[in-house]
Amino acid sequence: MKVVLAQINPKLGDIVGNTALVLDALSRAESERPQLVVFPELSLTGYAPRDLLGSPSLVTANLEALNSIALAAPRNLAVIVGYVDRNESATGKPFRNAAALIRDGKVVAKYFKRLLPYYDVFEDDRYFEAGTEPAVWEIAGKRVGITICEDAWSEPGFIRRAYLIDPMQDLGGKQCDLVVNLSASPFQIGKLSVRLEVLKKAVGKCKAPIVYCNQVGAHDDLIFDGNSFAINRDGVPIAFGKPFESDLVGLDTAASSAAESVDKKQNWTEADWVQRALQLGIRDYFSKSGAQKAILGLSGGIDSAVVAGLAVNALGKANVYGVSLPSRHTSKETRADAAALARNLGIEFHEVSMDGVYEQYRALLSPLGVNANGLIDENLQPRIRMIVLMALSQKYGALVLNTSNKSEIACGYATLYGDTAGALAVLGDLTKKRVFDLAHKLNESKQMIPASIIERPPSAELRPDQKDEDSLPPYSVLDALVTEVVENGKDQQTLLRSYPKEHVEKFFQLYRGSEFKRQQLAPALRVTPRAFGRGRRIPLASYKPL
Repeated sequence: MKVVLAQINPKLGDIVGNTALVLDALSRAESERPQLVVFPELSLTGYAPRDLLGSPSLVTANLEALNSIALAAPRNLAVIVGYVDRNESATGKPFRNAAALIRDGKVVAKYFKRLLPYYDVFEDDRYFEAGTEPAVWEIAGKRVGITICEDAWSEPGFIRRAYLIDPMQDLGGKQCDLVVNLSASPFQIGKLSVRLEVLKKAVGKCKAPIVYCNQVGAHDDLIFDGNSFAINRDGVPIAFGKPFESDLVGLDTAASSAAESVDKKQNWTEADWVQRALQLGIRDYFSKSGAQKAILGLSGGIDSAVVAGLAVNALGKANVYGVSLPSRHTSKETRADAAALARNLGIEFHEVSMDGVYEQYRALLSPLGVNANGLIDENLQPRIRMIVLMALSQKYGALVLNTSNKSEIACGYATLYGDTAGALAVLGDLTKKRVFDLAHKLNESKQMIPASIIERPPSAELRPDQKDEDSLPPYSVLDALVTEVVENGKDQQTLLRSYPKEHVEKFFQLYRGSEFKRQQLAPALRVTPRAFGRGRRIPLASYKPL
């Protein structure tokens, strides 16, 4: 069968815009002369619409859009598109995560997602009622089995939740010629290889080739990488969509020649994946929010330098503003580096000294008995900086980009209402090492980030001769602990067997005492299996073991 996978980038809740994307893709797909065009999961609403589904008009509009697409679709091909249906039963959740078969100007069949994930960032079971029956549709004389995203993920060892049914196994006895999977699978480092492994196993279960159509784009903290693909009966990938781009992937399911994914052709490293994911995350956060311009503080340090480089790549240099906000503790070297970075990037740059207003705050606090020294003094500085940045953000109509990284966030090494503020935490899911890896990647084609920024030991510069590792475990250990605890779920006693006691105890003291900061952080773009964000639900007032 000749198939086109329409890898589109929908906007949450934009039924009119998403319908236009579907119709445009159908128009362009005709040149491939396909028999079937497949769209991603929940194409008409975007994934995941979450509490937008509380608006009856949204669901109604998406159903009306489905009918309008059916009327407008070319009569000579079949179309499968993801949408939200109503649950017509008197019991259960109000909606269905559904796929519709469009043919001859009308919707001729529907399938309802059977496995509804409710773990990490997934909340399907909160809104949708699960389907109960497999679906096999006749398309162009072939028997085509239908699945939606999680329906393919019942394989033990790949998910945290065990399911009692296996939709792919159920299709194994249905004599399918092809199985289609409509997906909205968020990106994380290494996810493509995991998907391929899962779907290769699924080929053995359903005894048919599989085509997998994945959404692309970013919604808030979630990034969708596309990377749609097809696997033949022998478990060999025969076609790939582009990563992080909208794409139409034409293929013949009878093909036997192996296809090579874009990342393998270009020999992508982990840093390549992360760079492209974060740039898409920034670009879509701004465009889908109706914003164009970004502003951030340039400290002369590694984190703000990397965020600035990513922002310029994502938004263009004319849309990024850099501001240096030095205090008496800021060295001449870091001030010079902030200015050099801005010149390298070609962005508008301002330096605003904090010293005058800083002294006024100290004078203001003194009669109240507040001795503005130590941590009070250190926290006062980033809060003043954020006041200036927010004022400038309103002047320029720009959103503030947060520059905190995952290692710092894990330890609460950020000032509430200072470092934690902003519209988007670009590096919030990257350990310090990954930030440095990204800096080197950004410098490959041309030097964006001055070498001195990369070589200098990290410092917040809030007191004389300060270094991050005065307050934190060494980053070489800290990054590993963050990964072990946040992503792998290891506890303190387990880690004491592998890491120095003083570092483990210090980390857990900082980690357990700073959850309230993490939950007030700007949304952090997710690139690992476990991020600080919507998939992590930790009580604020809870027992914290010593």
